[in-house]
Amino acid sequence: MDLLTSISDAITVDRDEHAGIRLGGLLLGIGLLSGWSVAGDWVSASATLKDFATSAWPAILLTGVAVIAEVVFRRSSMHLSAKTIPSVVISAVYVGLAVVWVVTRGVHS
Repeated sequence: MDLLTSISDAITVDRDEHAGIRLGGLLLGIGLLSGWSVAGDWVSASATLKDFATSAWPAILLTGVAVIAEVVFRRSSMHLSAKTIPSVVISAVYVGLAVVWVVTRGVHS
């Protein structure tokens, strides 16, 4: 995400709290998806890594969506980046997508 959007510079250098809100939502969504992908009965480290490799792909997809949204958001001519509500909505969408995925998929085996 940072390599493609420089969001960490926006947060730390530019003090863009709205970018921080969006990144926070993305990281929470990724955490939900990553935690879900390794949850379950312990068999072995290799089985856990295999589960992660085969089940964590939605986190990569969510990151791709976030990169596209961040690029579009920054290029927006409506100056949405100066407002809090759009950032909160985008953050909630990231978390909501992750929650919907986890709930609909249930406990994986």
